[in-house]
Amino acid sequence: MKTLIQKPLVTALLMAGMGVVSNGAIAAPLFSVNESFTGGTKADATITDVDRMSGSYNEATTITAFDPGTGAGTFQTSLYFDVGTLHSPLGASYDLADSSSRGGITYDLYALYQGGGTFVTTDFGTATESTEFTFLAGAGTIDELRFYADMNNDSNVNPLNNGTPGTGGSEPSTGGAFYSVNNTVDDVLLALGATTSGNGNQTCTGDNNCGSYGVTSTFNLVDNAVGYDGSDFFVDPIPFYNIQVSTGQFNGVGIAVDATTYLLGSQDSEFVAVPEPTSIALLGFGLIGLGLRHRKQAK
Repeated sequence: MKTLIQKPLVTALLMAGMGVVSNGAIAAPLFSVNESFTGGTKADATITDVDRMSGSYNEATTITAFDPGTGAGTFQTSLYFDVGTLHSPLGASYDLADSSSRGGITYDLYALYQGGGTFVTTDFGTATESTEFTFLAGAGTIDELRFYADMNNDSNVNPLNNGTPGTGGSEPSTGGAFYSVNNTVDDVLLALGATTSGNGNQTCTGDNNCGSYGVTSTFNLVDNAVGYDGSDFFVDPIPFYNIQVSTGQFNGVGIAVDATTYLLGSQDSEFVAVPEPTSIALLGFGLIGLGLRHRKQAK
């Protein structure tokens, strides 16, 4: 499934809203990670000057309320994001699964997210039906982002059989709960966060490339009492960025009360530092919402 969102457009809109520019161009926020604590024999285990993470995700979204007359409703969503690659703005990429080219280093990164918000559907039940989603701070039943390092690259979620809950999968029964992850005994919690704001839209249901989203969350490195800390992995800048920006696409959510839709897609995540997360992120995502509304639908 190809990425629907045009990442440079989303990033540009957000950075423009924050006033982050350099020589007339949008400045990509760079960061560095240190892979040494994950093992391997690579002499220099620091990956420097990357600007984003990409990977695939599994998502469960539940419509918790809906008024067909007004088109207004509420939703809860849960997401498991498996980071596959770190990217440099100069074109280099680092595949986390390719241990042979990286001195035997083998690990993975993944995130769990749960949030919620409101939506408005127009032309419900017609060929021109469309839905605008708004992610709200504090609206999720858990409302939390958890970011992990999987030290042995063995943690995973099992896909549902035919999308049916209770048939051996790790998906939650509703979007109000976290995914269940297997083999987590060696995983290290690197960061915690919560929803700041976000927007999404969809123009169909069920099919590929139905919708796209952009969500900001706070991102706070964890100081674990025992073992490694978040700052052992995310080593630059210091202090590290306090906002994570995630953009991606989805298949299309069924608009019906108590209906839970299980989705697959791809996501990019980046980091930014802002002095006032709520006000500036809201400004950025006002622009993102405008950009998403006018983007060309990818096929």
